[in-house]
Amino acid sequence: MKEYVKKIKISKKLISKFKSITKDKNPIHSNMKIANQYGYKKPIVYGLLSASFLSSIIGNDVPGPGSVWLDTNIQFVNPVYENDQITINSRILKISKGSSLINLESVAKNQYDELVF
Repeated sequence: MKEYVKKIKISKKLISKFKSITKDKNPIHSNMKIANQYGYKKPIVYGLLSASFLSSIIGNDVPGPGSVWLDTNIQFVNPVYENDQITINSRILKISKGSSLINLESVAKNQYDELVF
C-alpha cells in the first residue's frame, strides 16, 4: 500500500494562530508554571493542532480533493512542544470500492523518533 508523509515544524506562530481560532485559553499551552505542575517540561502544543495536519493528507493526497473525513480515533501518546518537528506517516489499510471509503492509518513522531499520536 502507498504511504504518505507530511513533515511539520510546530512554530510559535502556528500555536498562536490555533489559539486565536479556537479561543482555547487553557494555560497548560502557554504557562510554564502550569505546565510544570502537570508534569510537562514546558507548555504543550494543542493536541488537535498537531493532529489537524492529517486533514491536508486526506484532502490533498489520499483520497484527495472532494474527500470527506467521516471518522477518526486519535490517541495522544507523548506531548508535542513548540519547535518540535512532527512527521506524520499515513498508509491505506483498506479501500472499499463500492462505497469509495478508505481506512487510513497514521502515525506521528517527533524529531527524536518518539510516538506523539
